[in-house]
Amino acid sequence: MSLESFVSQICSYLVNFLGQYIPYFSVISISVNLCHVFILSRKSVTSSSMNTLLIGIALVDILSPILYVKRGVERVWNGFLDPCAIPTYNEVLLDLILAAFCENFRRCSTWMGLLLAITRTVSVKLATGRSSKRLGDSKFGLFLIFATVTLSAPIMIPYCIRYQIVESAPQSCQFLNGDSKWITKFSREEFSPANKKIVLGGAARTIHILLTGIFGQLIPSILFPIFASILICELRKPEKMNSTTVKTEKISKMVIYMTITFLVIEFPIGVGKIFNSMQTESSIPHDSNQIFQYFYVPMTLMHCFICLSMSSQYQKTVKNILGLQTKKLKKIQFSSHGGSTMVKT
Repeated sequence: MSLESFVSQICSYLVNFLGQYIPYFSVISISVNLCHVFILSRKSVTSSSMNTLLIGIALVDILSPILYVKRGVERVWNGFLDPCAIPTYNEVLLDLILAAFCENFRRCSTWMGLLLAITRTVSVKLATGRSSKRLGDSKFGLFLIFATVTLSAPIMIPYCIRYQIVESAPQSCQFLNGDSKWITKFSREEFSPANKKIVLGGAARTIHILLTGIFGQLIPSILFPIFASILICELRKPEKMNSTTVKTEKISKMVIYMTITFLVIEFPIGVGKIFNSMQTESSIPHDSNQIFQYFYVPMTLMHCFICLSMSSQYQKTVKNILGLQTKKLKKIQFSSHGGSTMVKT
């Protein structure tokens, strides 16, 4: 057995193993991010571009694993009721469209995380000034979210075109009562670039993998450490040692830690996609990308816990919600240029 074959078998086993549990991780991720949005949208946390982007990231993290939850529910439902239940053409088509939206939401999460790092870095660099205050406005955060979703949505088109819905040969299926019948299954298959007869499907596959690999993974993976390094250097400048940005350095550390969570997932996927798009039979197993896609779901949990561990204001808000805060909570603001400010209420 060659090394490539051995690695492919290991990856295939991990995909099947993780695929059984990913619906449960998805439910946990959705629940935690719903709590995350609830905390960030409290009146005690006033609006700012940083806060708005954090809410945007949490919302797309809620929507991105919906397909895994749907598949898990269908698996349990069909197992209890009808072992011969088969997906219809319309159900497979719905899954394809839903998968395109989920991939789009996942890509938006990465881009918003990058914009979070860029906004924080530019604001710290400007320190004080009108431009810095504009970057901290919640309307600017809403504009960034709208621009991200708008620019990312067209990439869904080649994703849908790269797949075809095929009909299998009739197969015999036995019901629980012993009766049997012939059924025809529909499934989703990817167009092969080796098939020269279907130019559009193969070209859409290459275009989609290149676009998502370069703009969705590689470029953010390059920009994340660049802006994180600039942010660290700006915080260490002597002229800013006494500024409010350094006094709220934990907010910058929060952005840096979130940058790391995106980087460790996106870079391997980007490299794998580039290799898969350049050759018909890639030496990098396709299942390896799927493994990192699965790891991304529990990784979204880290965003909430990073905010909880790095922001004292976030902690106070959580204590207030749980009834553990005895004193009246002051208004807090996650500010892109100054970290956070406290306003008496």
